[in-house]
Amino acid sequence: MANEVINLDTVFSGFNKGTDLQPKNARTNNQGVKINDIAGFTQIQAAAPATTTGLKGDMVYVLADHKIYVCENSFGTLEVGTVLAGTPSSVTGATAGNYSGVALTGGTGTGAKATIAMANPTTVTSITIDVEGKGYKTADTLVIAAKTLGSGSTSFTIPLVAADTASIWYKTAALTV
Repeated sequence: MANEVINLDTVFSGFNKGTDLQPKNARTNNQGVKINDIAGFTQIQAAAPATTTGLKGDMVYVLADHKIYVCENSFGTLEVGTVLAGTPSSVTGATAGNYSGVALTGGTGTGAKATIAMANPTTVTSITIDVEGKGYKTADTLVIAAKTLGSGSTSFTIPLVAADTASIWYKTAALTV
C-alpha cells in the first residue's frame, strides 16, 4: 500500500484503539474532518514540536513526516512518577520510612504531592511525584513542611531543575491510507 499525499482537503478521523470501523445499519461512510477545517486550532509546521513548549491538548501537523502530534502534558507539569533531580536542603529529626501524599508548597506551580523516602533522620533517599502539579518553573524552590516526616522533622526545600519540568510529551498519529 502506497502512502497518500496529505493536503488541505484530506479527511482525518480519529478513533480509539479497538473501534469497529465497519458501517452500521444504513450508514455507509465514516465521518471525519478536513485538515483545512482543523487548521484554526491545529498548528502546521515543518518539523516535530519542541519538548519545551506546548499545552496539554495542543495539536501540531508536521509536514516533514505527515503526522499529527498531540501534546499530553503542559510545560511545567510535574508528572506522576517523576523523581525530582535537585539536591534537597538539610533536614533533621525525620523518622526513617516512606511518606506518601506529602504536599510540596512554594514555587510558581500548584497541586504537586510526593512520596518522600527517608533512609535515616537526615538523609532523603528520593522525592517522587505521586500527584501531578502544574505551572512549575526550573529553579522554583519547593518546601516540605516541618513535622511532615515524623514529629521531630524540620522543614526543608528542594530546587527544581530542568529535568524535572522540561519534558513535554507528544503522541503521534501517522496519516496513511
